Amino acid sequence: MTSNIDFEQIRSYTDQEFPEVRDRLISEGILSFIVPKVFPDYSTEEFAGFFKQINSVADFQARVIYPAVKHILTHTSEGFTYTGLENLEKGKPYLFISNHRDIVLDPALLNFALFEAGFNTAEVAIGDNLLHTKWIEDLARLNKSFIVRRSLNSRELVLASKVLSEYIGYNILEKSNSIWIAQRQGRAKDGNDKTQVGILNMILMACEQNQRDYLSSLNIAPVSVSYEKDPCDADKVNELYQQVYSGGYQKRDGEDVESMKKGLLGDKGKIHMHFSSSLSNDISDLDGDLHKNDLIEKICDLIDLDILNNYKLYQRNYMAYDLYFEDAIYRDKYTWTDRDNFIHLVENNLKSIPGLSSDHFSIFYKMYAQPLINKLQLGLTS
Repeated sequence: MTSNIDFEQIRSYTDQEFPEVRDRLISEGILSFIVPKVFPDYSTEEFAGFFKQINSVADFQARVIYPAVKHILTHTSEGFTYTGLENLEKGKPYLFISNHRDIVLDPALLNFALFEAGFNTAEVAIGDNLLHTKWIEDLARLNKSFIVRRSLNSRELVLASKVLSEYIGYNILEKSNSIWIAQRQGRAKDGNDKTQVGILNMILMACEQNQRDYLSSLNIAPVSVSYEKDPCDADKVNELYQQVYSGGYQKRDGEDVESMKKGLLGDKGKIHMHFSSSLSNDISDLDGDLHKNDLIEKICDLIDLDILNNYKLYQRNYMAYDLYFEDAIYRDKYTWTDRDNFIHLVENNLKSIPGLSSDHFSIFYKMYAQPLINKLQLGLTS
């Protein structure tokens, strides 16, 4: 496909634009906020000098982003593992669709793994609701991010979705660039990893051929990311509680940026990511005359099955399941001491929530139990 649509407002930055954007970031003094946290061995001035020597997106990812993510993982996790890259072909573009738990880290970890294994990194989607300042937008677009425009009225949203769809198709089919997009809009705060039909509806807006064949041509590859601990779990519990018991939840100004910081700098325990094979053959095997809604539903099911099947469960998922259902089905996965320590940890995590009640604990336990619940519902090995 060849697109005549203008991607200027959403596209990632090019190598030609890199020096100007780099110098803008340096002159605006942004490095003083970033360098101490992820490059503590540098002074801000030393890092600025180092940054000045970088002149391309690929060099930026190799010399700045990769070491930064590595530093974050070293200091805020108990290790990051990944599997399944043997399912992918180097040089082949994919539409990576993953579950969504962390605003920044989900795509950052995907590109970290791809880079480390010698694959081309992917362009990644980021919502404009997260780009509160120009410097955040600049940093994201330097790092191969393209913008999902959400802060629009209904008519503008339709037009923006069409542009986004064209951008995804154009990059994969014409430029051979891989793309990452989450399976849903917003994080799965309740732990329920389900692909939204709206995501595939958006992707199909650029389709000018048989819809099944078009989706097959995009090389959709599901990716499953599993965090042992969620640094934002108490905030998510508070939000979910208010949605159920208080008639809705109103975000505070700057809350998204705060969540980004917590997700990056908070304790995540162990992290695992699995790359599944492309679904192209599975999609091609579907009936080519399926109604669009039925086609999308079947492909969503394929994505969900892969993501859940490869979701790594940790001890706290089993403990949370037993605590939520007031049972001891998975008693072989932990000791009573482990369970008591987990209960105390949850109490400590939630103690800052105003009006703390048993319902908050129930929401917390279900959040961590949900991946196991979903696996059991699909008949997958727990």
